[in-house]
Amino acid sequence: MAFRMCFRLGIVVLFGAMCSSGLAYSQSQSCIDTASASRAPVQETKITIVSVEFQGENPLSDAQREELIKHVRQQDLRITPGEPDSSWVAEALIPVRDALHERGYFKADVEGIPYLALAQASERRYVLAITVEAGPQFRLRHVRFTSATDSTLVFSEAILRQQLQPQEGDTFDVTKIRQGLESISRLYGSKGYIDATPEPDTTIDEKSSRIDLLIKVDEQKPYRIAKIELLGLRTKAQNELSYMVRTAGEPGAFVGAARVALQEMDPQLPLIQPQSLEQIANQSPSVFLRRYPSYLIGSLAALALVLAVVGLYGLISHMVLQRTREIGIRVALGAQRRDIMRMVLRQGIRATVAGVTIGVLAGLALTRLLRGLLYGVTPGDWLTFLSVALLLLIVALAACSIPARRATRVDPIVALRYE
Repeated sequence: MAFRMCFRLGIVVLFGAMCSSGLAYSQSQSCIDTASASRAPVQETKITIVSVEFQGENPLSDAQREELIKHVRQQDLRITPGEPDSSWVAEALIPVRDALHERGYFKADVEGIPYLALAQASERRYVLAITVEAGPQFRLRHVRFTSATDSTLVFSEAILRQQLQPQEGDTFDVTKIRQGLESISRLYGSKGYIDATPEPDTTIDEKSSRIDLLIKVDEQKPYRIAKIELLGLRTKAQNELSYMVRTAGEPGAFVGAARVALQEMDPQLPLIQPQSLEQIANQSPSVFLRRYPSYLIGSLAALALVLAVVGLYGLISHMVLQRTREIGIRVALGAQRRDIMRMVLRQGIRATVAGVTIGVLAGLALTRLLRGLLYGVTPGDWLTFLSVALLLLIVALAACSIPARRATRVDPIVALRYE
């Protein structure tokens, strides 16, 4: 009897445990579904500004308005279902407020009125009307410079003022003042104060719409170059520093001015060996290797010219000497010496002109092969060809006239006996 009661009690307990576990499982499943539903991404609505209109008068120019309209329309604006429809307007007007502040309108009131043009589930399109009440334009009244450590500034106040574009009385342009602070930092960096930081401090007078600007310069300590090491160079070259100066005339005339300029930059910079770019190029091995073929060809050309001159003179003078007997007969028959000279010169020059013409034409054809070795001249350099041709003609004249003149002065009897 007791066994049956225990058995039935065990069945009841087991059934209760199974039911409770199933209930717990169903509750946990519902919690999981609720948590997963809570982590689902929120559907955002995209805001597209299809048009922007400035209403009323404002100090912005037409070009500035067009630039701001383009900037406002390109913004990525979105709202969530819980946010009001006009919550994006303040963010859309930020570029307009920043533009007015940069031009000194720090009291400007900018309002935007959105007009719904199209509403969709994922996107809404608006026309934005902007109204600007600029208020007074603040101007720069006084500019002062001081050291953050109460020490004397490295640069004078006049030099520091030159770095700022806005001067006293100009519009308080935030962009130009920011650029001026960057110029001051670069000025200090040029003297080794690479950690120098100019910090602006403003005092606003709302009654007169004026702003006093105090720039505190934290100069820190200057840095100097301890060592310059160039990898791949010999030890001697690592300790050398080269300067290149562009001149408008003869480089040697500017050596003194370059020395003075370097001394003004740093008295410790020496000027050891000033050289022109042409001198440096002449000492370069690579330049010599490029010029060597030109030197070789030029030397061979000069040798060929000398041989041509000597050969031409010898050939023509020999031809005239062979005609000594003929010249004697002509003189014995009554020929004038000038006629003989004219005849000899005409025949010699005719042969020389023919040879020079053939040589010039052959030279023009062959110099095309040397185009890659020429610098400063063209393959058809007429000055060179004319100079060589004129030289050969002069040599031919000398080769004809000297023997002919000598032959006309010989006694006809002696000339007739000449072999």
